[in-house]
Amino acid sequence: VPIFNTGVPLVRQRMAEAGTVRSEKQALEISVEAERQQANERLASRKEAVRVYEEEIRPSINQSLEAADSAFQTGASDLSLLLQTQQRLIEMERGYVDALRDLRDSELDYLLALGLKNGWIDKY
Repeated sequence: VPIFNTGVPLVRQRMAEAGTVRSEKQALEISVEAERQQANERLASRKEAVRVYEEEIRPSINQSLEAADSAFQTGASDLSLLLQTQQRLIEMERGYVDALRDLRDSELDYLLALGLKNGWIDKY
């Protein structure tokens, strides 16, 4: 009987396996691209949050602190306004530090989504 074995069933099996592998590869590529896109969007959002702190919130609080200090120095207000403003400054700085930490985490997530590992981008 081996004389009549043309190998057609094995060829069909291998072709089916190859089709399955191609489908799995395509699904993985779609998943990886979605992960990259999400990481990129998170990174952009975190960059924007840091920008808002640096360009809008910090200058505003610093101006308020200078005004409160000036008012206290001239006797136009009491110490409580100055202390409240300093407390807001401290809270804002904590938020800023959190935003910087979140940005750093997002940068790392983005690099990992790109395939960066130990300083090298994996290519296969």
